[in-house]
Amino acid sequence: MKISNALKMKIITSNNLKLEKSRINVDYRGHTTSIPTHVNVELSIDLSRDLKLLNECREWFNNIINHNLTEKIDIGYFIGLFPCQIDIDGIVTFTADNFNFNNQSWKDWFITEE
Repeated sequence: MKISNALKMKIITSNNLKLEKSRINVDYRGHTTSIPTHVNVELSIDLSRDLKLLNECREWFNNIINHNLTEKIDIGYFIGLFPCQIDIDGIVTFTADNFNFNNQSWKDWFITEE
């Protein structure tokens, strides 16, 4: 999936990120231990004032829903990022398969022609 540079920069510079570690409880001989399993990644961006980017996200979301396409991207810290919800107020919520502080590519910080 190719996204516009404007949307890419919105995603990279957004500060509305929630990371939550999922855990399971394991009981071994009467002792319960909580073990982290994975990190739930959620990023929300308000695009209510930028209809072009909102429509781009709607198109991306509709491709996933209507055509069962796995249109995920790797950008910055996000691995397997895709929109999972678009509400009526223009808030787009993204989720990712993984979030890795060490995975940021220098290429993500430069605007290039498509």
